[in-house]
Amino acid sequence: MTDRDAYIEKLKAKLDEWNAQIGKMEAKMREQRADARMKCEKELNSARSYRDEVQRRLDELRRSSESAWEDIKAGVDQAWDRLSEAMRRARSHF
Repeated sequence: MTDRDAYIEKLKAKLDEWNAQIGKMEAKMREQRADARMKCEKELNSARSYRDEVQRRLDELRRSSESAWEDIKAGVDQAWDRLSEAMRRARSHF
């Protein structure tokens, strides 16, 4: 397995974990009062948006050549950092 493949697998596993966490937060959110639900929905929308961005960049990384992946990795890392922060904020509401 190449470094690129290992990196992709690591991201995919964490993304799957966060998708599951988002699902759990969505279920909990539906049980909250309307005012609390609105705050949670805002944070979850942000997390979903960044998750989608990471997924797009991960797909781009999968399609990249072995020689070009390092250049794409920087963008993936930035998107990952934004998603990590959004997930932290979303979890703070639950």
